[in-house]
Amino acid sequence: MERKRGPLPRIEQMMCEMNLTQVGVCCRTYAAKHKAWPPNLRAVYVDDRTISPGIFVCPCAGDGLGDEARERPWEKFADQVGYEYRAPPASITLGGDTEIPMAWDLEEHSDGKRSIVYSSGRVETLDPAAFAAKFTK
Repeated sequence: MERKRGPLPRIEQMMCEMNLTQVGVCCRTYAAKHKAWPPNLRAVYVDDRTISPGIFVCPCAGDGLGDEARERPWEKFADQVGYEYRAPPASITLGGDTEIPMAWDLEEHSDGKRSIVYSSGRVETLDPAAFAAKFTK
């Protein structure tokens, strides 16, 4: 894959980080409301229809969705979702000291990096080796 250069990749990466921050807030809000982490991202979207579906699409991986997509059912944009989600175990509680990766980019950004949101709500962007280390025991 040819790597993009200039300010556009950094802007897309920042937008991806903002999307994952919103995904984290929505997942944590769902967990507070339902006393359990959402089973998947679809549950988050269906539970709160004020969420723009665009937050589930990584701008580094495609064209994204505009706010005009707000009323779309999940099935109409599910194939464009750019993040993998893994529900934290019940032992990971809101406000607890432990954090684990909760959602992350399905594909690398143009600079080879990927962003992750943790159960704490913290977002970070990692190079390929650091990303792989998060998922290797």
